[in-house]
Amino acid sequence: GGISEQAGVIPVTFADRAPGTTPRGQSADVETSAGAGPAFRETPQTWSVGGGFFEAFDRPIVLGRAFHEGDRSSVARTVVVNEAFARRIASATASPIGSRLRYRPSPGLEADDAGYAEMVARSAQWFEIVGVVRDLGLDPDDSGNEQPAVFHAASAGTLSSLGMSVHVRGNPASNVGRL
Repeated sequence: GGISEQAGVIPVTFADRAPGTTPRGQSADVETSAGAGPAFRETPQTWSVGGGFFEAFDRPIVLGRAFHEGDRSSVARTVVVNEAFARRIASATASPIGSRLRYRPSPGLEADDAGYAEMVARSAQWFEIVGVVRDLGLDPDDSGNEQPAVFHAASAGTLSSLGMSVHVRGNPASNVGRL
């Protein structure tokens, strides 16, 4: 059977990288309303995540909605942000839901660099914030603070590389051989 059918396995999900690994980020502007000008100019971590990602880490959506299957389409322009991201723009808006995010091309990026085409494509598009998820608590900065993060819905076939995350009951070491 599949991994999700193994005894002791709870949810199985994937992302473009494993939590706790080197974060990926891209400079972004956030508008709280169209044409209002940037309320947020930072470099949040960016993730492309599969279905059940937040559930696998027991992190609920605390505002707005989670991703649905339509968000996994190549034409979807929706994102979920973490609480740290929402806190950063709290002075500019009562709720991040409905705010728009657009990436800026990274300075010094060369056309043959990994991810260049994706970054250029993303910088031409606005993404609507549809949900806020509880902070993951897996990638703190040197002071222990959660970093702002933006999550994009993905399907396994759209990622060039992915890391699988499996939540198990009991001692994880006892499941390694089977997984």
